[in-house]
Amino acid sequence: MFRDYRKVQGYESDYIISNYGEVWSIKFGKVRLMKACPNSQGYLHVVLCKNGKQTTHKPHILVGEAFIGLRTGTLTYDHIDRNNQNNRADNIRLATKSEQAQNQKLRKTNKLGFKHICEKVNHGYQYYKIQIRRNGKRVEKHFNKDKYTLEQVVEERDKILCSQSCPEI
Repeated sequence: MFRDYRKVQGYESDYIISNYGEVWSIKFGKVRLMKACPNSQGYLHVVLCKNGKQTTHKPHILVGEAFIGLRTGTLTYDHIDRNNQNNRADNIRLATKSEQAQNQKLRKTNKLGFKHICEKVNHGYQYYKIQIRRNGKRVEKHFNKDKYTLEQVVEERDKILCSQSCPEI
């Protein structure tokens, strides 16, 4: 991918952004690369200055605005590879919150290694639980561990995810 540079919206005379996620200052006739630092969630951010006022911006949002398109409605910018420090234009997409949720990493508390499936114990009854939220609907199913293997539960989960619409509960 070749490097492309565009002006940062709202800071057209002071900063440019590359399709590689690099923010450059072009103030005072000098070109210098801005240092991006991670915030508490791991997203990189840079500090831009205009009229003496400093504001913090995430490079993936600047890349999205310059190379992907403006967000409308409930759309947000999503990292396709789930690496929130990879801010290249070919790794950023417009996505709904539902699409972003489907693109999330496994949680650290996930012991089975499969999304939407957990193990539960209730009054000595052991079961697998599938829980999926999709298009504003919630699907929840339970499978007795004595009758179903984890592989069977994964197959059932995949059927639910691949269906066009979630069945009514």
